[in-house]
Amino acid sequence: MTNPHHRAVPGRIRQQAQRLLRRVPGIDRSGLRQALLQDAAFDADLLDSIPVDGSTIEFCAVVVSRCVRHHHASGTEPPLASILRAAVELVGSPLDGELLALAQEITAAGSEGSEDRTLDDFLDELGLDRHAQASPYTQLTSVFVPPQQYDDIAATLERHHVVFIVGDPHVGKTFTAVELLWKLYSRSGFSPSWVNSQQLSLTLSTSQGRFEDRLAKLFPNDQAIYLEDPFGATVPVDMPEFITNLRRFLDLVAARRCRVVVTSRSTVFDKVIIDSFATYTITLSQRLTVEAAYTTAQLNEIAERYIACYRPRWSPVPPYVVTRITKALPVPHNVELFIRNTRDIPEVEEALARLPGYRDVSSEFGRQVRLLPLVEQAFLYLVATLSSEYVSGHTVRRLFDAAVRDCEFGHAGVISFDMALDSLHDYVLWHGTPAGGYHALRHPSIEEGLDRCIRADPQLTEVVRRLARRMADNNDVGVRSAALRGFLRHADLMWTAPWGQRVFREFLDAPDVTIRQASRNLLISDFGNVPASARIPLLNYIEATWNERYLLRLILIAPVAEPWRERILGRLLDTWDDWVRFRVARNLAHLFKDPPNDPAVRRLLNDPTRQIAKAAAWELLDELARHPSAPNWQAIRLLRDTGLATTVPEIAHHLGVLLTAVRQTSAEIPADLLPLAMASPTDPDRSTSEAP
Repeated sequence: MTNPHHRAVPGRIRQQAQRLLRRVPGIDRSGLRQALLQDAAFDADLLDSIPVDGSTIEFCAVVVSRCVRHHHASGTEPPLASILRAAVELVGSPLDGELLALAQEITAAGSEGSEDRTLDDFLDELGLDRHAQASPYTQLTSVFVPPQQYDDIAATLERHHVVFIVGDPHVGKTFTAVELLWKLYSRSGFSPSWVNSQQLSLTLSTSQGRFEDRLAKLFPNDQAIYLEDPFGATVPVDMPEFITNLRRFLDLVAARRCRVVVTSRSTVFDKVIIDSFATYTITLSQRLTVEAAYTTAQLNEIAERYIACYRPRWSPVPPYVVTRITKALPVPHNVELFIRNTRDIPEVEEALARLPGYRDVSSEFGRQVRLLPLVEQAFLYLVATLSSEYVSGHTVRRLFDAAVRDCEFGHAGVISFDMALDSLHDYVLWHGTPAGGYHALRHPSIEEGLDRCIRADPQLTEVVRRLARRMADNNDVGVRSAALRGFLRHADLMWTAPWGQRVFREFLDAPDVTIRQASRNLLISDFGNVPASARIPLLNYIEATWNERYLLRLILIAPVAEPWRERILGRLLDTWDDWVRFRVARNLAHLFKDPPNDPAVRRLLNDPTRQIAKAAAWELLDELARHPSAPNWQAIRLLRDTGLATTVPEIAHHLGVLLTAVRQTSAEIPADLLPLAMASPTDPDRSTSEAP
């Protein structure tokens, strides 16, 4: 890569630039916005990444965010300075002096050179609060100890431009990802970005033709992007298409000037990816496990660094104390939590007596949350729930203060959003975004601990129900979507509330199309959380009200029991909607236990729409290709009996290639299939990617 000229713009300047741009006359009109961007002479990558619609506040925030993250060649003006000067030249206003003065300040800061990239600059660009005491990232350069696989991870990232860090909870996946971004930023000038993982899920489910455009906007050149567990939010309507798009994602990223780091818990990654994609991703994934990520010496070094960072009152300590800590807590996050939370204990033995409580981080967080006042527990629930949809901090503030005003937490005393945030600074972190930013819990284990409290404390359970009802009534799409996520996470508690079923159905059949689609997709992805007692009435309701396209997605993803699964599949096969039947044909392996012997598959192979029949045939061929040493003769006979093996040239060719390979391995071919094996038609193009 070229050596880009780039330096983080301080948060003070970013905020001032946004305020000034919002005051530019005519900035509320899309035509002037487009003219302003063109007058700034941005390159194509930057110009294409800035939408000209939306509110004035959002537009100005996106402009500033994109400009400060964009690399520019040495000797050229920073993009943010260019847009400020363009505002002066294009419209002219009483702001001329302020706009030009800020542009000069930005240019002067950029001329200092890119070799002086600081950790504060990095955290500013990544949108993390560099003053947060609870943030481990503020001490990144002091406490990070690379896992044993770090060199392999970095090499994979450099070679392929993408790496999957897969592993157990608490072993340091996120910390390692952020360290990789820091190295890319400080050494090579890649602008760091912590991307909304749901955006990747949506992109991977995008139809052909739009996929490349969405990918280019999501992963611009000269950026290092971190995606945290994107596969947990994936609800593909077509698994083969999703896998195909994932392959294309890897190929396209490899061809761009960007780096992508993806982390995922092993259980999620293996469930979504490995079964269908193992041969392709195995070289791109590196696993961090409790047993293999760190040596004893590395764990001891991690403990020593955290002791030096937090300076607990019981320190300094001899080496054997450090060994006791790491032997009891063999993963970095547990070590960090123990040292930080015992820093006010004066005697080392008293601190060590608490070691057993930190073996299960979620349990320890649950113990801590139980000691908090009810209003602060409710605050954590709001933050955890609303951060799932990246709801802005301003909106969370309004919801919390309104709930306090309406006494939904009982007699909470004098309390406000800012007071609660200050009291809970060890649990909550700020993530900046182009639209402003949002608060989130510092680690998923805090939410797991909070869940235990919600289920164990009837008073907190009732407060959570009230907050869920309040969020469900909100007009903001993000708030309502987050409310449904929270509803599903605690479905067993919500369903038993007098209003639970009604609110649930209000979500699923909301007049607003966006809410309705989001609600149904969330239900499909989180259907496993719905209590068993609620599934029967819910499935009856779904079967009676949903169309075939949503029903297809439901049985592809959700654990739908018989007889609903059988009835829904029969309905999908009988539908007039060719698109649905085509998707069923494309997902034979996921929908049928034994496709060659299922009468429904024969129906698809004989479907009057030729494209559907061919899609089903290709799925059978793909299944045969996965097991070439043990061919499924019943599947081959099925292709022969339906005529596809002899009347469709491309299918005949690939079946002939398969049978030729079988003959070369000396496997015996049944006599009735020998005519197929002898056939050797030409090799036409395979073309089943488009639905009817």
